[in-house]
Amino acid sequence: MKKILQEIQTEQSADLKNYQLMFVRAYKKLDFDGTDIYDFSTYFNIFSLKKWLKYTNIKNLFIEIEAEGSFTLEIIGDHIDDKKNLERKVLSRQRFDLLQRGKAVQKINFDPASDVIAFRIITDSDFKFYNGYYYTETEEKELNKPFLTLVTTTFKKESFIENNIRILNEELFHTDEFKDRINWIIIDNGNTLNKEKTETDDIRVFHNKNVGGAGGFSRGIIEANDQEKKPTHILLMDDDVVLFADSFKRTYRLLELIKDEYKDYFICGAMLEMEHCNIQHEDIGMTKKNGEHGPCKPYYDLNDYYCVVENEKILPYNPYQYCGWWYCCIPTSIARNDNLPFPAFIRGDDIEYSFRNHARFITLNGICIWHQGFAGKFSAAMEFYQVHRNDLILHSLHDHVKSAKILTRINQLFWEELYKFNYRGANLLIDSIDDYLKGPEYIKSLDGEQKMKEQKAKDDKLIDLSDDVKALYDEASLFTDTPYSTLKKRIYDYTYNGQLLPDNVMKGGVGVIPYGWGYYPGRQMLTSVNYAIDPGREKYVRYKRSHKRFMETKSRYERVLREYHKRKDELIKAYKEASEGWNDLDFWKGYLSI
Repeated sequence: MKKILQEIQTEQSADLKNYQLMFVRAYKKLDFDGTDIYDFSTYFNIFSLKKWLKYTNIKNLFIEIEAEGSFTLEIIGDHIDDKKNLERKVLSRQRFDLLQRGKAVQKINFDPASDVIAFRIITDSDFKFYNGYYYTETEEKELNKPFLTLVTTTFKKESFIENNIRILNEELFHTDEFKDRINWIIIDNGNTLNKEKTETDDIRVFHNKNVGGAGGFSRGIIEANDQEKKPTHILLMDDDVVLFADSFKRTYRLLELIKDEYKDYFICGAMLEMEHCNIQHEDIGMTKKNGEHGPCKPYYDLNDYYCVVENEKILPYNPYQYCGWWYCCIPTSIARNDNLPFPAFIRGDDIEYSFRNHARFITLNGICIWHQGFAGKFSAAMEFYQVHRNDLILHSLHDHVKSAKILTRINQLFWEELYKFNYRGANLLIDSIDDYLKGPEYIKSLDGEQKMKEQKAKDDKLIDLSDDVKALYDEASLFTDTPYSTLKKRIYDYTYNGQLLPDNVMKGGVGVIPYGWGYYPGRQMLTSVNYAIDPGREKYVRYKRSHKRFMETKSRYERVLREYHKRKDELIKAYKEASEGWNDLDFWKGYLSI
């Protein structure tokens, strides 16, 4: 039987010259000896040969083009060589003359040197392109029989949810090929979705307490495993995303053909930036040795074909890696009701789940979502308190990440914020350690929603930029530090940026620094006031030097650190013992009140 693996992304019945690919450059049109060349070497249209051969049982590969006109179809194999050069090789070339709308089929030979397969169409007459796809031929008995349940946790994101329902109803649930093979469970933590208008045979909505992402995804896994038709895989995904229906189709094809030795792998969808739709933010993440979390790969520009090919390289396994839950497909051999997420409320549940299950990952071009970017969304309550409190717990639970220096990271951020005169941010970092010290029973009994409200109340109160403040800085150079002398730096360090002295002793000017992440000592050196600017939101916050607040914050930090070092081993043991009951059904049913 013929199985479509990957459709060529275009619009039906579109003239090739008007062909456009959603969000990224569709093709490069070149003039060559009077011949038009249409290059389909794009993120969505390449075939990741090395990955399909490694992870699945495909034994052959074809490309089928539906078109009208005379043209030559070129199959190209691409890879990045050891010197980091993009190598392209024409694997085959075949001419077709379609006097009316018809199909051109070409077999693709497996080239061991090629990481990905691409194709070009060379025309010498009027030509129309309708659609196309890569496919393999296999026997029905050789296919797996997956049933995929999507799970989304949402909190008052109706516009995103409604748009994604429209996309999946039109392009997935009502298609002959995928109907009754995929369904969707939406966990509504905000209790604002109208179930009567939203639910269908393929979509179910469950109103839930506001228990954060961890609680919502736990509820979703429970409901998925308890439904009449049991899923083989559960796909966790965020609510504030734009979906690409083909991502689910490609995921499903992978699951149909996946080899037995890879059946327990997570399939990680890439996060592309909604504001810059060609930029890949992350597909696989990693906890770094300095305690930071971030993508394993650079931010790839998927308009750049070199990046597209480089992006398809298979990363070596690293126990510090994780898959973000904006798009994470997990087999139900792992996503079980006795192996539920850690009750983090938000931030860190996906990381902990990957670590706990020693997860390994598959990524693939075109399996992705577009997510709202993080620019303009910085919150010290989230980034300083919530992330680091959960990181301290996570590092207590998993021995293999002990070498990631989470306390070193907190210490670095604490002093950076204190030198900015950001006493709120510095105290939120102390709160993260302080609440960790209260032990697992405290964490277990926390009302996550109420806790986040309390911490959010401690967050910066940004105000609109005035013309006077705008006149103090140049946006083009705001994120560049200014030079300073060695003597000035010594005074800066010795006096904690003047904070060791009474406020009336050292008079300073106004410093202008970026708001949120980053440390720019030259911009804030020996000032009395620092304006932290968020140019994207056109807002700022004013940090004023205070000897009294500095001494209070510094003393509190030192006191909490002493207790941490005194009780560290005791706490690690307590969290490990308590975690054995955090992940099972009884705990979560009580926590969720179901």
